[in-house]
Amino acid sequence: MASVHHLLSQIPQDLPYETLISRAGDLFVQFPPSELAREAAQQQSQRTAVSTFKDFELVSAQQRPDTVLRRRFKEQLAKEVESKAVMARPRSSRFVKLAVMGLTVALGAAALAVVNTALQWAPKIDLQLFP
Repeated sequence: MASVHHLLSQIPQDLPYETLISRAGDLFVQFPPSELAREAAQQQSQRTAVSTFKDFELVSAQQRPDTVLRRRFKEQLAKEVESKAVMARPRSSRFVKLAVMGLTVALGAAALAVVNTALQWAPKIDLQLFP
């Protein structure tokens, strides 16, 4: 009620009510509501809108999150298979692996021996440097 009162209180006092009412009646006779509804429905069906666009359903189905994720997963899987095929090398020999491990152990042992020798000589070097 308050909004209706506010709206009616905003109407100017000098409005030509009789002219407006007669003009509305003429428009009602000239353009009946049923005819307007029919024409609106006809224009809606003839219009190339998103709702009537045939490929829209296909495009929207391809853009659903589950479809997009499934397609991305398949593409990623295909890329991984390709990269594995390109990078696939014959298996390295056991002898090569053993040789690398042997060299690693030998270098570690040599480094340990150098550290132990340095610790044994350290007191002798300290005495010679600082008499």
